[in-house]
Amino acid sequence: MTAMSKPSRKIGLVDKCAIGISLEVAAFAVVPDEYSYRAVFREIMPKLYVMRERGMSFPQIHWLLNQTGFPIALATVRTYYNQLLPDMLDECQKYLRKLDKVI
Repeated sequence: MTAMSKPSRKIGLVDKCAIGISLEVAAFAVVPDEYSYRAVFREIMPKLYVMRERGMSFPQIHWLLNQTGFPIALATVRTYYNQLLPDMLDECQKYLRKLDKVI
């Protein structure tokens, strides 16, 4: 007995090009529906830096974040803050100076 094999499925050149173009556009234009906690934390990091510079403790910041609808653990707040600070210090200090001018 001979095993019957399925014919291989193929995609035409026009369809292949259309798929490639669609994915290229999506790579630039699509915004994710959800963001990781780290991405959100990175975005708000300058504000958190100002809070820390003005004397807020990590438990106070943790409470505030949870009140605003950002359910993050206290240990995660500390970890993300300390990991992101070295790379974002210049940006955070610029934000602090900007706020000092406004106040």
